[in-house]
Amino acid sequence: MPNAKTLVAVVVQAVRDCGGRATTAQIDSRAIAILCLPEAAVNLGHSEGRDNRTELKYRLAWARTYAKKQGLLEADGIRAWKLSDASR
Repeated sequence: MPNAKTLVAVVVQAVRDCGGRATTAQIDSRAIAILCLPEAAVNLGHSEGRDNRTELKYRLAWARTYAKKQGLLEADGIRAWKLSDASR
């Protein structure tokens, strides 16, 4: 499974594919489609913390954070993201 830093490009592509703005759920769904991972990898549980996220969704969340820090994405409301001017 790709690490979070590797997933930054996938997250940016997912937002781009959604028209430049997407909710977290849309990003996760599109990223999973882009990655073409086996179902077992997509459903693998995250071992730390109390949330019920899968490992992939945990890593995608970090990838969004890294993309934001790199100036590629901007938060756009609650659980929504948009491409920054730098990534258009």
